Amino acid sequence: QRRVHGNQKTKHSIETINYFKSLYRTVDYAENAIFPGTIEGDVLEAQLNPSQRLIKSSIEKYYQPQIEGAFCGIASAAICLNYLHSGPAYSQKSLYTNHVKGKLWKASKDSYAGLSLEQIHSIITAADKKVAVDRIQAADMELVETSFKMYLDLTFSSEPREYNSCLIINFCRKFMKHEGGHFCPISSYANYSGVDYVHILDVAAHRTKPHWFPLKKLIPLLCRFDGSTPRGFLFIYTTAPPVHAAKGKTSVQLSEFNLFSN
Repeated sequence: QRRVHGNQKTKHSIETINYFKSLYRTVDYAENAIFPGTIEGDVLEAQLNPSQRLIKSSIEKYYQPQIEGAFCGIASAAICLNYLHSGPAYSQKSLYTNHVKGKLWKASKDSYAGLSLEQIHSIITAADKKVAVDRIQAADMELVETSFKMYLDLTFSSEPREYNSCLIINFCRKFMKHEGGHFCPISSYANYSGVDYVHILDVAAHRTKPHWFPLKKLIPLLCRFDGSTPRGFLFIYTTAPPVHAAKGKTSVQLSEFNLFSN
């Protein structure tokens, strides 16, 4: 049964939409991305403990670049589902054929618009009944950052746990002669000199490589609107995690979230 937390009908003003549109342009993506093989990249890798290294390598084992221009969300979903089940059970073609073609994309021209976070959410839950998904979208950077850190801790903590989880972000960026929305899984989380970084397993292999990115700089990109709805992220898990956002310290402010669970 689908459960809905918070206010899924939140309406945002034109001023709010334009604010995030202008804010994300202040983030120089190329300047902030840290690539493997660089001194900074090696330093961040060194911060990971054995458990975090194992999680990172396990997610990256199932990496697959997007096979079509608008398949970034489908590729991200395939990577995460395969990781959660420790096997190559899902391909981009199977997800597209079974859950997108003729349904979400009813004509070839639809693919140029890509898919929304809500649509990727629906693809994952339709494809795999053994996972649950929390979808977080909000036009409030402080709330998004708090929630995102909570889910990062749940995913990459070295503490023993009875569940397996993965994160997919939906963000907007201007990078490598391309500007627009994008989906990617997160494969690690590190802190160096008091600054938090996430490892973005970038599926746009035709454009760039996986890389580290400062969390603070990522938040405005997650809040950038897709039409009239903020972007955000998905937390996908195999069983109920020990802490749920709806019961965590942000619960009193959930009226400002678009937070969905299934």
